[in-house]
Amino acid sequence: MPPVAQCMATAVVGTATLISLAGVPDAGPPSPLRASAEMNVDAWVELAKGGRVTSRHPRTNREIVFDGPGRFRACVYFEYPEEAWLAEGTLRSMPRQEETPSAQQWLITPSGALDYDGAEVEVRVTPRRTSVGVSTGTLDVWTGDRAATPAPTVSMHEGSPPPGWTRLGAKQSITLSQSDASPGEAAQTAIDRCLIEASAARAIAAASTPASSVGSRRAAARQTARAACGVAALRVSQLPPSTAREAMVSKVSQGQVAWRSIASRSAEGGSGASDPRR
Repeated sequence: MPPVAQCMATAVVGTATLISLAGVPDAGPPSPLRASAEMNVDAWVELAKGGRVTSRHPRTNREIVFDGPGRFRACVYFEYPEEAWLAEGTLRSMPRQEETPSAQQWLITPSGALDYDGAEVEVRVTPRRTSVGVSTGTLDVWTGDRAATPAPTVSMHEGSPPPGWTRLGAKQSITLSQSDASPGEAAQTAIDRCLIEASAARAIAAASTPASSVGSRRAAARQTARAACGVAALRVSQLPPSTAREAMVSKVSQGQVAWRSIASRSAEGGSGASDPRR
């Protein structure tokens, strides 16, 4: 397992605050985020209106710009490829200056998940709505609860995206929205979906090997389970502390353990632990 490096804030404009997780050893009080500082994986960054943070990943040097008001985690170490969470606010990808193998970027929002490599993309997130626009390149979107304005899937030589995913190309956009439910109900809905998808992925993995004709189904099922459990974990993380929330944390952990136990090419590069309370 590679060492857990931290994302760095290469630029900070306005007010940005590091909020440590409750229950994390040696967690300190909220503190201002400064340029050139590391963003610990066990902390959220809260951005005030007009706030902006440019984050650089330590492995790929990929830079992502987060605009406030909002709340995000720049590096979430489930495994490679890298993953960020955006609970609220705006994200803009920056073109990578150099090619890096296995450089896929995941983004988890309350309404769905994104997976891309070199795409230039802008994502605007509210607690119940995620809007995605692509300037150049392509990305895959898992639509979560539902897609309010789905875009047509782009025909790609390497094949279609997995079931439940939409592939966007240049100048395309999509809006994802949650059902009209309370935050607790929305979290429970996401947990149920997480456990269903994780169970399905394990069943497919048990019936196949990477070299079999079912290998593509295996990889697709794992990808969907990762997306579903990521959305569930983010939704749970936004709930106030309670006994019910702790029970939800445990359920999400079950789903995460299930899909992470399925080997994949991306997992062979290494993995890191994460807690759904984040």
